[in-house]
Amino acid sequence: MADIRLNNGDINGTLFNDISLVYDDDEIIQSAINNIMTIYGENQFHKELGNITFIKRNKMSSNNLIQVANDCKNAIINDKRVKSVTNVTINQSSTIYGGCDVMFTIVTTSGNSLSSIASINIIGGE
Repeated sequence: MADIRLNNGDINGTLFNDISLVYDDDEIIQSAINNIMTIYGENQFHKELGNITFIKRNKMSSNNLIQVANDCKNAIINDKRVKSVTNVTINQSSTIYGGCDVMFTIVTTSGNSLSSIASINIIGGE
């Protein structure tokens, strides 16, 4: 399955301004990042996708960062192409207030190990 390539949430074009697509493992990574960065229930077509951490009131503490890591893991594992999430590490951003870098490693159902990083802001809540 293919998807439109995104770069920081924006559609990414080619050198000739054509829409760029992602396939296979790159598309799985992009979906994992999208699930981490999407507010849980915000996707009108797939209400079960997203990250519940955005609807909580979070503070920058070690306990909350552990919970954010668990929330991100749960957001990633909702993809049927992901067999397991073997690692999620959260580091507080040194430049963005309330920002965190989410580093993760997943194993796909085809057995490939993939790693990537996403940045989120955890301060807030509804």
